[in-house]
Amino acid sequence: MDESYCGLDDFPGYSNSSVRFFCSFLTWLNEFTDELSTINIYIYLASILINLLHFSILVKKSMRSSSINLLMAAVAICDIFSQFNGVFWNVKNYLEAQESCKTDIYWYSITLAENKFLWLQDSMRRYSTWLSFSIAFIRTLVVRYPMSTLSPLCLPSGR
Repeated sequence: MDESYCGLDDFPGYSNSSVRFFCSFLTWLNEFTDELSTINIYIYLASILINLLHFSILVKKSMRSSSINLLMAAVAICDIFSQFNGVFWNVKNYLEAQESCKTDIYWYSITLAENKFLWLQDSMRRYSTWLSFSIAFIRTLVVRYPMSTLSPLCLPSGR
C-alpha cells in the first residue's frame, strides 16, 4: 500500500483490511489506466473505422427504408465525430513533444482547435445519447402496439 497515494485517512470508518484493499485496487487502476493511455490513439482509430463501417452499411439503399436504421446511422456519425477529440489530443501531444519553435499563432490555433474539438465531443455525445433514446422509444412503441393504426412506426416508408 502506497501511503503517499492512499492511506488510512482517505477512508475513515473502514477497517484496515478494507482500506488496504481499496488502496491496492486504486493503485492497480492507476497503473492500468497509465498503460491504457499509451495505446488510446489506436482505440480511437479503431472506433472511427468500425463506425464508418456501420455507417456505410446503414446508408445503403436497401437499409434506408427503416427509420431505425437511419437513426443508427446518425448515432454512428455522432460517435465518429466525438472520437475526433481523442485523436486531436494525441496529435497535439505529439506535436508539443517535438523540439521546434512554436509561434504565438501556433498556440492560438491550438487553443482554438481545443475549444472546437471539446465542443464537438460534448455535443456529439449528447446527440448520440438522445438518438439512442429515440431508437429505444420507437422500438418500445412498435413492440407495444404492433398492429395499431394510430402508430404506423412499424411500416416501411416505401409502401
